[in-house]
Amino acid sequence: MQQPTFKEFLQAWATYQDFIRENANGKTPQKKPAKKKKRRQDAMKAGRPWSAEEKRSVVADFEGGMTMLGLARKYGRTQKAIHDRLFHVQYGLMRPQTVTHWQDDLVS
Repeated sequence: MQQPTFKEFLQAWATYQDFIRENANGKTPQKKPAKKKKRRQDAMKAGRPWSAEEKRSVVADFEGGMTMLGLARKYGRTQKAIHDRLFHVQYGLMRPQTVTHWQDDLVS
C-alpha cells in the first residue's frame, strides 16, 4: 500500500473536519469549566506559606510532645505539611522513616 501524498492527506483531513462539523448538530463542543480545588475544612491554611512564628511554635509544640494530628489541627495544615516542616533541613527533628502512616481522624 502506497502512502498518500500530503495533498491527498490534506483533502481527506478537510473532508473529515467537514463531516465532524455537520454531525455536531450545530453545537460546538464546549470546554468543561475548570474545577475549583476545595480546601479541606480541617486544613484551611493548606498550601499557604508558613509565618516565622508558626515555624518556631510548631517545633516547640512537637518537642513538647504533641502528635502529628494535634499539630495539624492546631495549625490548620495537613499532617504531611507538619511532617515536612519538621523534617526540613534547618530543623532535622525527624527522619523519613519516623512516620510510617498518618493518623486517622477517628483517633482522638
